[in-house]
Amino acid sequence: MTKTNRIPRVILINGPGAVGKTTLVELLCKKLPQPCIRINIDEIRHLITSRKQFPEISYPVARKFTKRILEEAVSDGFDVVIDKMLFDEPSYGEMASAIDIYRSVTLAQGGIFFEFILMADEDTLMKRAEKRGFRPDGSVTPTTVIEFHNAMKEFLTTRKDAIIIKTDNLNPPETLAYIWKIIENAS
Repeated sequence: MTKTNRIPRVILINGPGAVGKTTLVELLCKKLPQPCIRINIDEIRHLITSRKQFPEISYPVARKFTKRILEEAVSDGFDVVIDKMLFDEPSYGEMASAIDIYRSVTLAQGGIFFEFILMADEDTLMKRAEKRGFRPDGSVTPTTVIEFHNAMKEFLTTRKDAIIIKTDNLNPPETLAYIWKIIENAS
């Protein structure tokens, strides 16, 4: 057992933009017993200046920082929720490798790892993104919504242990209830 006398859980929430990842992560962090650490890999990348111009630097640094945070947090018994859209990384192999490293770190520290991928149809994603507001200089534009959706469909074929959740007809509390049931049954 860990310092908190329970098995820590690491929950990775992944998916294309506008699928509901961040909303779900916020709800999940409120539901998890404390202590809980939320990691947003994009926020880590934002710490790096010129991250968009130098993805070959920002991605490896963000993955390295996330791994270090995980090692310490899980070792100390914290639950960790990772909020990430991994589809803007340079390659699928690097994305999959990062997730597999997070899983290995978690299991090596005696934790339980969950990988959830949220999906929705293109039309649903486009409506959600439009409601949120497109920004020409942002990561969620009409073009990127389609690109990330298509990349996600391709990436799904490589993630045999991931739990895929279609959110088209689920609101955030319903998605949370579904995920929470899986987490509780495995814990």
